[in-house]
Amino acid sequence: MKARWLLLGGLLALGAAQGIAWLAAPQREAAGLTAVPPGEFAGTLLLGGFRGLACDLLWLRAVNAKDAGRYYESVALTEAITRVQPRFLDVWQHLAHDLAYNIGFHADGAEQRYAWFVAGVRANIRGIVRNPESERLLRHLAWMFHHKGDQFHRQIEAHDWAREINPLLATVRALTGDRQAAADLPPGPGHSNFAIAHRLYTAAIALGEHAKRRGTGRVPAFVRRMVAHTLDADGNRLRNRGEHWLAVQRWLDACEVWDEVTRWMHAVDDDAQEMQARRNAEIVVTRNEGRVRRKAAELVYALAPEATAASLAAAAILERRWGEARQLLAQPGWKRTAGQVGQVVWLDEP
Repeated sequence: MKARWLLLGGLLALGAAQGIAWLAAPQREAAGLTAVPPGEFAGTLLLGGFRGLACDLLWLRAVNAKDAGRYYESVALTEAITRVQPRFLDVWQHLAHDLAYNIGFHADGAEQRYAWFVAGVRANIRGIVRNPESERLLRHLAWMFHHKGDQFHRQIEAHDWAREINPLLATVRALTGDRQAAADLPPGPGHSNFAIAHRLYTAAIALGEHAKRRGTGRVPAFVRRMVAHTLDADGNRLRNRGEHWLAVQRWLDACEVWDEVTRWMHAVDDDAQEMQARRNAEIVVTRNEGRVRRKAAELVYALAPEATAASLAAAAILERRWGEARQLLAQPGWKRTAGQVGQVVWLDEP
């Protein structure tokens, strides 16, 4: 008899939860929480005015656990906060960072460290799904590939990230209408961590520009430079593997992006804060763009079929004639490798 009453009580509870979720659906849509699973929303609804207090207490416990080195406990508490308050951007970023950096740092062996990196990436992705208009979380995901992913080149290239990244890019396209900046990753493995970061940074810029047009935010000025930095770093990766002709091509891509940053920097904007950010970027742009041009021009001398071709291509690069440089490099006779490797040895390579 007791078991029957327990079963009946459970069924009534499930029915009540379903009813709450059904009644709350219009509120979820009005609040922009359609990406939040109904179970999570029902839980936050039941907490009512205590939701903020509950999150504060959980956050304090999570921070204390992290400071004490109890990273697993910190992650569990942070996960709880994401279910209570999925719009809290800080907690998603905190969770992704803890998994990929803190717990990953203490993991045993390269495979375990990579597994924790992937866990952090997927936590960041969940945060973006629940906050699809957040340029900040999209930018943080780009940074994770750009920075932490630098330790896992081979593993990242072996995985098909398009299945997880492309739905995010599709959402950016739907919000912004910018199909070029948020173009899909081609399916299949082979994408470097820098190539993935590059695609995410460009999508973050599109999302930030969309927010600016609506008067709800802006994209930080440094993100535009990060787009060029990822291409530069990808060229370095190719150079250090002996793929020198491809490295020069990637550096030309970076130079063209630096040109775009320069045009943005000199454009007039009514916002005084925006204009100051553009002026502050000038030194960084000049130093980095010139460095990329010089190393690309230097490398073509080792790849050219003869001295004249080398001089013409190097001059075109140094004088920013990108189209001419690409045409010269496409001529027959150019070597794909100079027969040497770079001096940098990546952390995941022998």
